[in-house]
Amino acid sequence: MSKRGVTPAGWGLPDDHDPPRVVPVADRRAPTVIEPSAPSRFGARLTEAEIERIIRANPDTESYQSLAKELERTPGAVRKVRVWAGHILKGEYWDSWWSWVNSADARVRSRRHDVIMIHHVLEKIGFLALPVVEQRRLARELPQPGGAWRGDRTSQALRQHRLRTGSAPATKKRGDA
Repeated sequence: MSKRGVTPAGWGLPDDHDPPRVVPVADRRAPTVIEPSAPSRFGARLTEAEIERIIRANPDTESYQSLAKELERTPGAVRKVRVWAGHILKGEYWDSWWSWVNSADARVRSRRHDVIMIHHVLEKIGFLALPVVEQRRLARELPQPGGAWRGDRTSQALRQHRLRTGSAPATKKRGDA
């Protein structure tokens, strides 16, 4: 009996009391070579040129997927840079990211390197010196393939959950206790 009090027979699996079957060597197939699905620059630090390219992307003609393909990054990584640039331009999270930029602690600067680099590039290309109205116009998101797309495969996980169970997982709404 398991910790939850459910017996293996209650798991919906058929009882199999036969001994394990060993596949003869002649019938075994060697695994095929699996090509990596991640882009070649996956996980590498962003360069200033890449950050500038993402920031200057035109929302009317470019998308996260096209930019990710061009930069050999994932669409989620491109979105992360674009969203942080928007937060900085809109002045959101001012206290927290400003403390990261000016932190004397090397660990904080290392963990928040991407945000610090985005701020540095925005300063370098002159976007932070623009009037607030112009900054807000530049802080637009790029087109997304769907309304729920975030670039982190959340929509894919929800779709798989719906297929397995027939319903969406219960989520807490704001104000619920």
